[in-house]
Amino acid sequence: MKKELIILLILFSAFVTNLQAVPLEWSVGNDHNHHYYAVINIGAGIDWNSAKTEAEGLTLLGLNGWHLATITSSSESAFITTLVAALDLDEQIFVGGFLNGSWQWVTSEPWSYTNWHATEPSGTGEDALALKGKTWGYQWNDTPKENTLYWYVAEVPEPATLLLLGLGGLMMRKRS
Repeated sequence: MKKELIILLILFSAFVTNLQAVPLEWSVGNDHNHHYYAVINIGAGIDWNSAKTEAEGLTLLGLNGWHLATITSSSESAFITTLVAALDLDEQIFVGGFLNGSWQWVTSEPWSYTNWHATEPSGTGEDALALKGKTWGYQWNDTPKENTLYWYVAEVPEPATLLLLGLGGLMMRKRS
């Protein structure tokens, strides 16, 4: 799987100038979710709240409804790690976890899987989740939301899921 993903990234790079912005679908493995993921580079840097806002405003592959990536299983973590490792990054990368009394995901999914580095979470005032770079094996680190990072991972559900969510929202509005 790792070789195939790297080959896909290389092929896409021939057509796209910002390789890190090429969304890839997680469709391999037994528990894949068919969501799309993109590793986004912000040249000037960005704090967590701004990364969250920017991710929510993305339109990639004609898809809206993006958010900072959530990592809810070891398989999803391995997929995202493969994407980030293909870029050979050794710096922190924002994802969609944040501390508000307890750790939560931007999507309100259950916080049941973790991949903290052995020394993390480490402290007060560190209220955003980031993946540390290759030196840390892309394990999790808590960092202040105000920190300026240069990368984030965005995620969007498959188009059929977005359609169902939209239809569900319309049906809920009709009941009101």
